[in-house]
Amino acid sequence: MTDNIKEENIQESCQENENTENKKEDKKTMGKEILSWVLTLTLAIVVGLLVRNFGVEPVRISGPSMDNTLHDGQLTILNRFSYVIGDPQRGDIINCHSVYYNERIVKRVIGIPGDTVEIIGGDIYVNGVEIDDSYAIHANDSLGPITVPEGQYFVVGDNRPMSGDSRLPYVGMIDRDLIYGKLLGIIYPFEDIQFTGLNIPH
Repeated sequence: MTDNIKEENIQESCQENENTENKKEDKKTMGKEILSWVLTLTLAIVVGLLVRNFGVEPVRISGPSMDNTLHDGQLTILNRFSYVIGDPQRGDIINCHSVYYNERIVKRVIGIPGDTVEIIGGDIYVNGVEIDDSYAIHANDSLGPITVPEGQYFVVGDNRPMSGDSRLPYVGMIDRDLIYGKLLGIIYPFEDIQFTGLNIPH
């Protein structure tokens, strides 16, 4: 009889310990969820203030065309004032409107007005000089040489095999007035935050 009581007490004690541990885990999970909501809300407020006061706006990356620099689902910051004074430069990552796709796209500027662009076996030459694009995923394609007209820009995705861009005649070059601005950095997910190394001068 005594042994049975002891066994029951042990079982009750184990159950209580298990319940206590479960409660601790639930509190940890709830704490993480609350923190995630707080960070997301804070981000939304910061982005809203930036858009209102400094002419920047969030741009979400869609698709793989800018791998490995930018990835699908990442949230970036666009500076709409970047080209109010001055023009896009080679290596800038821009957000622009594609007439062919009828949507906003993110690409890298390779050629500016007056440049001669040629692609040989996936290597890109601008004005006869091969660009340093070690950041890119290369494709074995060839093009040109072609000259970038005034008021237009030759843009390419960093993931060349998966990018519809100025290499394709039906996409073509991007008019200056269809460029919204320059990407400044990645702001979400938080572990991907980055404000340097995106725009690489060529």
